[in-house]
Amino acid sequence: MLKDTKILYFVRHGQSSHNLSLEEKKLSGDEVLTMYATKFRDSRLSDRGIQEARSLYEEILKRPKIMTPELICVSPCSRTLKTASLVFQNHLKKKTFLVVEELRERHGRFPCEQRRNRSIVSKEYPYFDFSQISEKDMLWRLNREPRQNSIDRANKFLKFISSRNEKIIACVSHAGFMGQSLFTDKNKKITMMDKEKMLHGFENCEMRIMEFKIFNNDTYSVKMLDSIKRPKVDNDDEEEDIKAKNLGRLNMAELYKFSGKEIEEKLKIIRKENPLPYIKNPEDHDFNLTAKL
Repeated sequence: MLKDTKILYFVRHGQSSHNLSLEEKKLSGDEVLTMYATKFRDSRLSDRGIQEARSLYEEILKRPKIMTPELICVSPCSRTLKTASLVFQNHLKKKTFLVVEELRERHGRFPCEQRRNRSIVSKEYPYFDFSQISEKDMLWRLNREPRQNSIDRANKFLKFISSRNEKIIACVSHAGFMGQSLFTDKNKKITMMDKEKMLHGFENCEMRIMEFKIFNNDTYSVKMLDSIKRPKVDNDDEEEDIKAKNLGRLNMAELYKFSGKEIEEKLKIIRKENPLPYIKNPEDHDFNLTAKL
């Protein structure tokens, strides 16, 4: 039986430093793995990513049919926090931003998926409510989060927003989480009415507007009503942008030519050669060096 219907805006963060690194030159799978294993802790937005978020804000203003969100749920990673603060900048003083751990990327393995301490990021985003998350990152581990765990986490988030009174909610998250945990055939809680559209991966700063139907047995149906594609930025060369995105996909494909077991074996060698591989920024003194295998 239908319990409720909400309108949800799902937004992927703007281009971040780890995204940009894949679009600059051709890389081997080993080069991608070494780079991702030793850099980009809590990856920040690139200059382009900041421009993308500002452009998405401007695009939303041009579309009066896009209703104002009553609540903005945000992953606690720096790239999503910054994106939310720019895309929904006219909400900064309305106390509508809620930082939610469940919206994080499928975490573990790479430092770009680890967040900083709450006490540090909350000072950077004073209008955000961080009360729902712990001081330290209690989720990140050296091993990657199992796929089913991330799906369970996605459904926990859906149950959370189902309990909220707000009818229009924005969610700022990550491509892997939305594509591999929420909108995937492996998530049996969700029925996708526009499966072909929904299964297509999110681009940086893309926003999808969805009608979300909630049923009494904690299952959901979702229909995509509209979308705003990855925004163009100043001096954008469309042809070069397409080339860069394709290069990024090719480089990531090189990494995943390795099996999961091969990646874990290679990571052991990389971590042995780099005893403190993740501390690249002076402010990152809160890194959990005792993360469990």
